[in-house]
Amino acid sequence: DERDLKLSNILEQTFFEKNQAVHTYFSKYLAQLILILVSWLTCSSISHAQKAEQINSPIAMNDVISNYALVVAYFYQKDGALKANKELYEQHNRMKEIVHREASEAIPEVLFIKINLSDPRLESLKETYHITELPTFLLFRRMIKKNNEVYTELVSQKSGMMSLQELVNFVQSNLGNEIAQVRKAWQE
Repeated sequence: DERDLKLSNILEQTFFEKNQAVHTYFSKYLAQLILILVSWLTCSSISHAQKAEQINSPIAMNDVISNYALVVAYFYQKDGALKANKELYEQHNRMKEIVHREASEAIPEVLFIKINLSDPRLESLKETYHITELPTFLLFRRMIKKNNEVYTELVSQKSGMMSLQELVNFVQSNLGNEIAQVRKAWQE
């Protein structure tokens, strides 16, 4: 009986240790799987080639970057001085069109948002993100830490006018791996 009890305890301990090893193995990859799944779910709820979303409050900005896997924020300002300089005004309108439609079509895995800093409700975002020049682009991605905590990371920032190709290259060079994961999830 004592031998059976010892054998039973050894078997239980071995079973527990194997389950612990399996649990550790799976928990290593669980965070990555959750990130891919969440990215797929949030991005699949975005229609492909969606027009850029206009943000009207700091709370809306926080909600968007917290709830979408990949976000490009375009900060600009409508300024009366722009209309006086026809070339600058045309560049500004072209940049808005690139962000509004063309970039969304070129990289549908990323949600593009527009933030007009002429709106007094949004002025605090200028300080929050240390924006000193307009237009400015901020790239965000949602990440999962090892303890499965979800957070948003500011990946990169770039100021100045860009062509569609320059914008696509900027986004791809900073978010290329994540974009590929979303594309793969969409194809499955």
